Amino acid sequence: MKSKKLEIKADKRGQLIEVFKLPNVGQIFYSSTEQGAMRGNHYHIRKSEFFCVIDGEAKKCIRGKPGSS
Repeated sequence: MKSKKLEIKADKRGQLIEVFKLPNVGQIFYSSTEQGAMRGNHYHIRKSEFFCVIDGEAKKCIRGKPGSS
């Protein structure tokens, strides 16, 4: 099995780490977010996202492509 060092992307909002990237499957990320911070603020045309809150609480807001109903 091949291993590689995980790249941690961090800023004042928290951390984002790509744990797995599998062809024809997708990606799995670990994310931590500081209290009161907002992450994301984008949309995907051909992707589904799933979230699991491990500790604390989270508010998830869903929006679609601008101009769509």
